[in-house]
Amino acid sequence: TAIPFSTGAYLVVQLGRIAETVAGYGSSGIFLWTLTMGLCIGVGLFPVYANSILCGWLFGWLPGLLSAMTSYTLASAIGSTIARRLFGSRVDAVISAHPQARVIREALLHSNGKRALLIVTLFRLTGAPFPASTLALSTCGTPRAAFFLGTFLGLLPAVAFFLAHIPQSRLRVL
Repeated sequence: TAIPFSTGAYLVVQLGRIAETVAGYGSSGIFLWTLTMGLCIGVGLFPVYANSILCGWLFGWLPGLLSAMTSYTLASAIGSTIARRLFGSRVDAVISAHPQARVIREALLHSNGKRALLIVTLFRLTGAPFPASTLALSTCGTPRAAFFLGTFLGLLPAVAFFLAHIPQSRLRVL
């Protein structure tokens, strides 16, 4: 948690320099930014809040919202893949060894697709740290469709509200 906090604070402090750099790439700057943030958030290097601030500052509300939500969807795919490959079998073994945990996982995540979607959406709405929540939801075997759609729906209200209150850079990035 120290790395994302430190890198996030650094990015926010460097708003002006980052805006100049992204503006230098012209119209492809938003795509490069979105891909870079998706990768960095997905591996746990940057926090979600820093990307939301910078997307609003760099691109304005609607393009910033599209960039932020696309980067979070990409980050969830990357983080989920890493978590499932590194820890999925271990977590599954622990849950399988405890009948009560197995019953709870089945009831919450596997018995009903709509229920799994609702749980992921509500979990993301809580504002739990992105890497930790991605790890928890992925390694418990959350169905991928519910995971990705729930992540998108759960993050959307807070990100949209947040971006609506971020002033845009005076540099013409888009």
